[in-house]
Order: sequence, then C-alpha cells, then structure tokens
Amino acid sequence: MVKAPQSDTAMRLLTRTHEVRTRFGGDFVSAIDGASAGTRGGRPVDWFFYLDGSLASKGAGSTRLRPGDSVWWDLHDWGSTPDVGAVVGSFPEPF
Repeated sequence: MVKAPQSDTAMRLLTRTHEVRTRFGGDFVSAIDGASAGTRGGRPVDWFFYLDGSLASKGAGSTRLRPGDSVWWDLHDWGSTPDVGAVVGSFPEPF
C-alpha cells in the first residue's frame, strides 16, 4: 500500500517506484516488476487496485488521487473480483 503524496493519477504514482507495463492506451496495468497478468491454472488473472480500501471503478490512468489516498495493487483471479470489493488492510477505509 502506498500513500499518495500529491494530486496525481494512480498510474503515475505506481510508475515512479516500479517497472510497469500497460495496455489499453496506458490506462490499465499488465505487469508490475515482471509479475504479469494472463492466465494461471487456466484461469484469467489481472492486476486490480483498491483506492482507500475499495475496488477502483476505472483504470489507473484515469483515477486521480488526493493527498493521503491509499492505493493497494493486487494480482488475482477475475473470478474472485466480486468477492474482493474491499480490503481490510486499509482499515478504517472504506468502513
């Protein structure tokens, strides 16, 4: 988890400290530090991010941050996405 130091996008914050590959015009992440989206065990996996504990509703390149926002990146199976709408590690956000 990273705290946003200034108004920026989630993508710019990530690319300042990690090696990142993108897709869809740079709005979505396909790899962070060599860990790539794709398939694992025949299931699709992708990079998802959480803003202040809640699953982001748009791409990282389009998500503007405010100072103090918390961004959490997670590589997981698309099938688990509906079950992972928030992360407890960002407590007290979003509760």
